[in-house]
Amino acid sequence: MTDNDEILSKLERIAVALEGLLAIYEAAERECPEAYHRNSTYYHDLIHIKVGHETLGLPFDPDLNREIDRVHHRTVEMAQSHAQQGGAFHEQFNRFRKEGRTKLR
Repeated sequence: MTDNDEILSKLERIAVALEGLLAIYEAAERECPEAYHRNSTYYHDLIHIKVGHETLGLPFDPDLNREIDRVHHRTVEMAQSHAQQGGAFHEQFNRFRKEGRTKLR
């Protein structure tokens, strides 16, 4: 087996693993409520703006800090509400919680 064959074999295994991962991700994403998805995206954008300001040494508007807190609390509320319904999305949160990968309670 040549080096190229070995690399090709590894890439094929990676592709198969990624296909499985994407299928799981797509199934969980379909179950994720659109409102939760939009809220999480907005929160993510706010955090990026804050990090950008901090990186550049620019002052960060206190109103934006309050908005980050508000959106974070809303995200937690939505996650808890959805968790009561069960399903793949809820199972993912439980797994992350057990692994210590989330601060959501």
